[in-house]
Amino acid sequence: MYGASYAGKFKIRLVDYKDGKEALKFLKENGVKKNPGKSKEYVYLKFKIKCISADEEVPADLILNEYSSFFDSKCKKQSKAELIPVDDGNKELSYNTMISPGETVVCSIALSVKSGSAPITYRISAGYDEDYNEIEKWFATKK
Repeated sequence: MYGASYAGKFKIRLVDYKDGKEALKFLKENGVKKNPGKSKEYVYLKFKIKCISADEEVPADLILNEYSSFFDSKCKKQSKAELIPVDDGNKELSYNTMISPGETVVCSIALSVKSGSAPITYRISAGYDEDYNEIEKWFATKK
């Protein structure tokens, strides 16, 4: 993983995924008070992130970021996602959640996205090749 400089090596696993009515029900049970609104739906993702190696603590949102990592099911449109605070007992996938070398953290994120965007596809910046072209890894959520 690369941010402004080398961040480290990580193992990332999607542990749970919910969208549509399933996500709405789960989020309502975990502290979300309002409905997503007209032409929107909620998406919930839970990740297990292991820091295999790094020079220092790394913020979780450097690995997955709600503003640049999530796309619609066709991988063509970046989801204009609104972050929804959720009290599900996991750490937030955010800049405030730090991952140390050797540590495994379970993070979750809830997003409000345009209806029809789910299932979500997400990408991770994995560094640069010898010509400084960005290398991206893409992952799809499975229903």
